[in-house]
Amino acid sequence: MKKVVKKIFLFLSFLLLIVLAFYAISYYQQKNLYKKYNHTFNSKRKELGLQELSKDWISKSYNWNHWEELGYTNYYDFFFSKYIEIFKAENIPIGITYKEKNIDSTLIKEKYIDLNSNFLFWKNNILSETDFYEKYNDSTSYEMVSIQYYFEDDNHIRDYFKCDYYFIDTNTFICGTPRLMQEAKERKLKIPHQGNITKKQADSILKKWNFPQIKKD
Repeated sequence: MKKVVKKIFLFLSFLLLIVLAFYAISYYQQKNLYKKYNHTFNSKRKELGLQELSKDWISKSYNWNHWEELGYTNYYDFFFSKYIEIFKAENIPIGITYKEKNIDSTLIKEKYIDLNSNFLFWKNNILSETDFYEKYNDSTSYEMVSIQYYFEDDNHIRDYFKCDYYFIDTNTFICGTPRLMQEAKERKLKIPHQGNITKKQADSILKKWNFPQIKKD
């Protein structure tokens, strides 16, 4: 009986070590992704037609240590729900935000890199990169352009742009349901996500706003 208990104990200990090793490797690789897609990735950004990063931009990363900020909030069993979710070996979106250090009061530029994390560490990769541009007209309205490049979307479709333009009146309520429904429909049909403008139109708007025009080499 003691031998059986000992074997079970050794097996469970070995299993725990494997689980901890997978967790540590995946977490380590997430940090490597942040380094891989910082300013050293600029040559590829220029080739694609994305905004290049400057070394002095302010960044903030979101990983498994920022569980609530990732939208996984459970006030009753936070610890267990977090690790149960991770150990399911399903994809968990993480990412990093970049902002210019000296932000103009009327022209604002940001970048968000959407990354994928998974307990199965070899699945950690980049999903998309989005450039956000905002032009403030007055105290109650501004315009926004987003240029998103999908390296791989949720339907595993690769390498395409999704661009959007919005005029936003801060005194008017904006419902995001139609946009979410459209994305759900695209996901169901397994087609690329569609924006409301083209990449060429987005570049044209940015040129009018006096942002540097982004072109492919």
